[in-house]
Amino acid sequence: MSIKYRWVLTGFGFTIYLLSLLMSMPAQQLLGRVHLPGVQWGDAKGTILMGQLNQVRWQGWQLQSVRWQWHPWALFLGHVSLHLQFEGDLNGQTDVRASPWQLTLRDLHLSGQAQRFYQAANIPLPIQLSGTVQLHIQQFRSGQPWCQVLSGSLHWSQGIFRSPLGALHFAPFKAQLSCQNGQIVAHLNHHDKVLSLWANASLKASQWQLQGTLKPEADYPKSYSQVLPQLGAPDAKGNYAFSSSGRLSD
Repeated sequence: MSIKYRWVLTGFGFTIYLLSLLMSMPAQQLLGRVHLPGVQWGDAKGTILMGQLNQVRWQGWQLQSVRWQWHPWALFLGHVSLHLQFEGDLNGQTDVRASPWQLTLRDLHLSGQAQRFYQAANIPLPIQLSGTVQLHIQQFRSGQPWCQVLSGSLHWSQGIFRSPLGALHFAPFKAQLSCQNGQIVAHLNHHDKVLSLWANASLKASQWQLQGTLKPEADYPKSYSQVLPQLGAPDAKGNYAFSSSGRLSD
């Protein structure tokens, strides 16, 4: 065996040894030294390889029982790979792969209360939303400003829209998600007894835009009819056009 080959084996063995030491390190010992802007976390249990945080807070969102399991061999391929599960304002799980230049998510399943998402959108209207929002992402790959690849869907079930004019009860909504020119785009084509709604929403950096049309159907409340003229005149098919834009809350 050549000396060069021995050095390679020695270096590989030493790397494995250091990796095993890192993965067996108590999670609390490492996380106590890590500080991320705007992120607060509570006590950690377990090791770097497999552990749990009892609390994470970020920009008004709070998670409990955040659990992870690393796949350490991915480090030899130049990226970090782990499985995450979490509960709290958001409930879900996903497989994460991260490198210095890109973030990839696969099989992301996430759910939360509709009102919580509405608050994050920072829309200054006296509106309350009920029901559950579910996000399913088959694949997401980050890019500028948001994405390179995105395939998934967004669902709103048991949806109720409340305002000073009354309540609207909707059939389940489903929007298709995609990535276009680095922007996250959602397309919705919905029809029930209350209204027909077509909408496109996009997120670029911290700016969101929404445009679409709506058409009142048989169960559309009379109390909301006074709102429709504010959207302008309907087209020949009775559709009212609307648009809005804003920034995500900090």
